[in-house]
Amino acid sequence: MFQQITLIGRLGQNPERKVVKGDRVVVNFSVAVNERWTDGDGQKQERVEWFDCEGWDALGETVAKFLSKGRLVHVVGRARTDKWEDENGQHRRTKIIAHRVDFLDAPEKAETTEAVAETQG
Repeated sequence: MFQQITLIGRLGQNPERKVVKGDRVVVNFSVAVNERWTDGDGQKQERVEWFDCEGWDALGETVAKFLSKGRLVHVVGRARTDKWEDENGQHRRTKIIAHRVDFLDAPEKAETTEAVAETQG
């Protein structure tokens, strides 16, 4: 079976870097994807979907180093749903495990920067 998620959107906050299991790096970042359309009455509509993403090891380090809130990115990955139970009941959270992140714009105050980071995931 094959699963692939592709997103183009903007980071909603600065990436958060953590070291787990001693030496593995995971970087969490959120991506906002805007959807625009005209409804049946001719009115323009817009909706924003938020996606929680993770980048691991070398990809995560690259994301943490070069990305910040507002940057435009292309993310390719797979969906994974975490499930857990606490005193409030059962919970589920779906996130995107990124295996490729393309930077689609240049950081502020930079000439031209385009970086591509890939890992096997």
